[in-house]
Amino acid sequence: MTSKPKARSQYEMYQAAAHKLCDELLKSGHQEAHAMAASWRSFLVRAEEGLSDPEAGLTRSKIRSGLKQGLRECPQIFSGYPVEARDLLLVAWRKIMSAEVPEFFANEEQQLQKLVTKGRLRTENEYYLVRYRIDELKVVSSTPSVDLRALYELLGTYRIDVKSPRHPP
Repeated sequence: MTSKPKARSQYEMYQAAAHKLCDELLKSGHQEAHAMAASWRSFLVRAEEGLSDPEAGLTRSKIRSGLKQGLRECPQIFSGYPVEARDLLLVAWRKIMSAEVPEFFANEEQQLQKLVTKGRLRTENEYYLVRYRIDELKVVSSTPSVDLRALYELLGTYRIDVKSPRHPP
């Protein structure tokens, strides 16, 4: 009789993804990527220490949320790297996230499909979701589930509200 392997928690999945991404950042040979890996490794160590300290008020859920947000922002961070490093890291990031946190892209894909169907972007978050996906699709060699041309057309529908305090006239 064989026993089923224990399912990993969301925290464990994001933590594993972060560790693997650090390894890839170090392999890249890019100075900023090395600095990013050092920062992430420091965070991971401090997070584990914080979990051991009841006075720190850290929970696995809070750490997972931070890891998730940090990992989600990777394409934007990589966009400032030289093309060779950026492209390699984007491919590695996507493979790591797909392997370690399989549902990471599922919700995003559903949102993108809805936006394409709706045919217009209304919020800054929608704009950046589309922008990051375009950046990924340009370097990832898998077949995209959303047409790149449709995503570019969506970007053209977004207008910055000049009355917004974030965008002064």
